[in-house]
Amino acid sequence: MNLNKAFKLINFIGPTSSMPPLFLNSMPKAGTNLMENFLLNIGYRRSWSRCLNESNIHSAVISPKKGRFYIGHLCKDDYIFNSSPEFLSIFLMRDIWGMLLSYVNYMAIDKAHISSNFLNNGVSICNLRNLFFTKNNPNNRPLVDEYLRFHDMDLDRYTISVNFVDIINVSPILVSSLAKLFSLNESFICDSINKSLSSNTYTKNSGKINILSDIPDSELLLLKNEVEDYVISKNLINY
Repeated sequence: MNLNKAFKLINFIGPTSSMPPLFLNSMPKAGTNLMENFLLNIGYRRSWSRCLNESNIHSAVISPKKGRFYIGHLCKDDYIFNSSPEFLSIFLMRDIWGMLLSYVNYMAIDKAHISSNFLNNGVSICNLRNLFFTKNNPNNRPLVDEYLRFHDMDLDRYTISVNFVDIINVSPILVSSLAKLFSLNESFICDSINKSLSSNTYTKNSGKINILSDIPDSELLLLKNEVEDYVISKNLINY
């Protein structure tokens, strides 16, 4: 068995709390692993299901159970709200440039990913442009467009929306919101976030790899501006 998968089993087993069933929906590389660890730290356990996405959601059986949560990367999220009114729901978001950089590192780390060799055989601005804006890459789709599909979601349907930067900064507003959501002490919430931030996990890129380290900052800044211009061209100025 893959050692990482074996290690992840601890997220599914063990005693559970009496907290309400929860569905965590996240933009990919928006801090899903951090929020997952936070939920585990406060007493939740994962439901017996893979991360739900458009390819497997229709074959999934979602059953709300106290003390357990589901994880999904769903831009079409009606299934969450149609499955059960019992769920608390969290949507996790991040600025698109941060997600793109994190995803590039993740694809390089995960040797089984279809784009791993594409990146590890030599990263260039040209390769990144192909990955971000064209189908001329192993994913056969523009990565920026994949993220832009999340733009039209109705976040008002969620119990709470969480921004990646607020997790990283342990925002007092976020701490207060989570304390109220789970009826827990703010100091416990704060400690649980910090514990998640300090955890060493397979998917956390910080300190693990920076495949873009050889690309000059000036070139990355130009690419960032291209991403922002592309978003604006899609009339998604507030993305």
